[in-house]
Amino acid sequence: AGDWFFAPRLQFGQERFKFWDDGEAVAELNASGLEAGLDLGYAFNRMGEIRAGVETGTADLRLETGTLPPDLPEDQQPDKFKLGALRLLGRWDNLDNVNVPRGGSGGSAFAYQSLEQLGADHEYLKLGSRGSLFVGKGKHTGTLGYQLGWSDGDLPVYDQFFVGGLGSLSGFAPRELRGQYVGVGRAGYYHQTFKSWFLGGWLEAGNVFQDTSEITSSNLIFTGTVILAKDSKFGPIYSGYGYADTGNDRVYLQVGRVFSAF
Repeated sequence: AGDWFFAPRLQFGQERFKFWDDGEAVAELNASGLEAGLDLGYAFNRMGEIRAGVETGTADLRLETGTLPPDLPEDQQPDKFKLGALRLLGRWDNLDNVNVPRGGSGGSAFAYQSLEQLGADHEYLKLGSRGSLFVGKGKHTGTLGYQLGWSDGDLPVYDQFFVGGLGSLSGFAPRELRGQYVGVGRAGYYHQTFKSWFLGGWLEAGNVFQDTSEITSSNLIFTGTVILAKDSKFGPIYSGYGYADTGNDRVYLQVGRVFSAF
């Protein structure tokens, strides 16, 4: 059994993020956006949903500090952009614990068609999916995860695929790597050491790509991560260290879900 629903949307978001070039943070950008839309969807009990809709809005990308690379294409420069698109979105979640899962799976898949006929400044198709699977027995938990993304038409700078950060090629800073295509896989394990403490880690392989010709095994980046996590009443607390075979590494202390973002 399930239920059909209409979902009007009006949302405003704002964030600051760094722009990376060859491993160096060269600038900081401020991104804000206002979106309005209407979705028609179907909810599968509490296991997940699928919805299709239309949206319109604006995205404002501004340079706050630093200098952008001089060879950055003109259509990738910070500016104010109009949005207009059709979208299809599916989500599923049967995880047994929202903080530190021990069993079940969760993820999402989407298709986003930006259209000039709907007022958008850029026309492109963007497809993506991400998910995680957890299998637990006693105090042991194994996990697999993936992130995939593909585009047709050049993705604008505000809507490219990003990786980096804890749980997404953890040797790199959040959003350090960006591109038109993405593929990342993860396999991991953690052990319940005390009632609410977990020790473990994972291995990852993947990258972002600017062109389909770059999607080869020789361009994969491999990372390893060790973590100590606590399931607290305020949410999960993760401390960890990630190292990539490119020499990049990061130390993390994070409050909030890690695997839900994969």
